Amino acid sequence: MKRIISLLLIALLFAACQPTPEEPVVLQKDQDLMIQKGEATQPPEEQYTPPEAPERWQYDYEEGALTVHVDAKVTVPDVPLPMAKMRAQGFDQDAVRRLLKYLANGETMITSRTQTVATKEQIAADLEQAMQMLEDGSYKDADITEEEWKEHIADLQGQYKKAPFEADAKQPENGETDGTFYLQERSGIQYNCLEAHTDSAIIWIWSPLHADFDASFRYERGDIPYYTMNGAVELFPDSEQSDKIGLTYAEAMQKVREIINATGEPLTVTHVYLIGDPMNGNVDGIVQDAKHWAYAVQCQRTYRGVTVAAGVPGTTRTDDVYAIDWEYETMTIILDDKGVARVQWREPLTVTEPISDSTNLLPFDRIAEIAERMLRVVYLQYSDASQEASQRREIAVDIRDMKLELIRVREQDSGAEKNGVLVPVWVCYGDIVDTDYWDGEPDVMYANYGCGGGCIFREGDEIVLCINAIDGSIIDPLLGY
Repeated sequence: MKRIISLLLIALLFAACQPTPEEPVVLQKDQDLMIQKGEATQPPEEQYTPPEAPERWQYDYEEGALTVHVDAKVTVPDVPLPMAKMRAQGFDQDAVRRLLKYLANGETMITSRTQTVATKEQIAADLEQAMQMLEDGSYKDADITEEEWKEHIADLQGQYKKAPFEADAKQPENGETDGTFYLQERSGIQYNCLEAHTDSAIIWIWSPLHADFDASFRYERGDIPYYTMNGAVELFPDSEQSDKIGLTYAEAMQKVREIINATGEPLTVTHVYLIGDPMNGNVDGIVQDAKHWAYAVQCQRTYRGVTVAAGVPGTTRTDDVYAIDWEYETMTIILDDKGVARVQWREPLTVTEPISDSTNLLPFDRIAEIAERMLRVVYLQYSDASQEASQRREIAVDIRDMKLELIRVREQDSGAEKNGVLVPVWVCYGDIVDTDYWDGEPDVMYANYGCGGGCIFREGDEIVLCINAIDGSIIDPLLGY
């Protein structure tokens, strides 16, 4: 509880008095200007020369209770960096059918859910009540303005026009399904859905008809152990084969390729971890080593051969009133001795309009200068070098990878809709270790970007810093711009 109160107080304090950097790199958010700077007249792809960058970027800094250690492998794609407009549009029906057919592996998929879209009669009742509340002013009890309530009424009127007279079920009760969506409605929002099961697995899919709400695909085997990332070890193609799991790295990667091929989407493997099911006593006091082991494989989208960045885990949770809750697209696949244990795919994006096939980029030396300065600006404010045990807070930043890739930023003036632009960025990945001392005892957690939250165990490489490769501005992955 002390920690939560402390975090809230710090958030309030720094919302009012965040330090301003020496140059306005965090303030330049004019997308039109940025796009103009980035649009380039480049030679054809076969004549393209990647920007010069060192194989490793190294940097160390220490001030007060902040330490920064950078020994990062620098990755530059061998294709031009494009820009494009995009939006979140849910899951493609054909891709879902193919993926479920592969995962079901011959087992019958059964669904007992039917279409539950509101009818004209149901919406008319809601509309009549809303009009009555407008007339007698009772809507004010919910701290809603008259303008907002009239917008609500207009929304109901729009729903009434589109609503059917009767809800026509598209799936039979307890019927066999090939993965076809059915419609469901929550709070006036329509979703393409599928809740189904096979003899060995459960399936949940939520895919909104509009880009304003979360899209989630989850397939999970019924007997999956409680795998966690606690103590996870990152693996690479040349890693020594683990004897903890009866599935080789090569076999696991083959299954992952088959899953990606079933989606038909340009996804690629970015991280592979060896994970287990240890118990740390947090829930029931039982502490024991892992008994089962698996591969956790993270996949990310590519566009024109360039990966689209995503923090691990999703990094768009924020209390900023101007931000929207929009996670970055990821697919996580867990495989163990029995095969595919879980597939979780969130927020697929769709490119709607190419902007540029190639972009003008700042030189790496300039990017490194900005990174060295902004690491101090972003993280020094959260540390506290006080000698009092109840106040000291140490922040240790460790950067292991620096990649030139794309990231999704919110499109300006897009309101609540999930419209965005894919822009070239330099992304620093690693750990942010946040240590508070309460009465001399350390309280350690792995934080998200800007120390806005975190967990007690490492969940994978976090976005530590994200620099726009076109204009050098800082992109906040929590806010999405």
